[in-house]
Amino acid sequence: LLRHDGQVVAADTIDFKTDHLEDQAGMDAKVEFYRGQLEAYRDAVATLFQLDNNQIATRLAFLGPGRVVDV
Repeated sequence: LLRHDGQVVAADTIDFKTDHLEDQAGMDAKVEFYRGQLEAYRDAVATLFQLDNNQIATRLAFLGPGRVVDV
């Protein structure tokens, strides 16, 4: 959570994944596979902290290849 003067003004949700990925196409497929899950996290954070969706970053951190992807 990012705060300004004690008020939550933005959030960053990062979901760590250990999926085995062969190539960029595999990563792209996994991003699409997990998109709904990340959107549900974003919606929950928006409700809890009264934020707009554009104030919440959603990312997947793929541990194997060491890549973080915006969703």
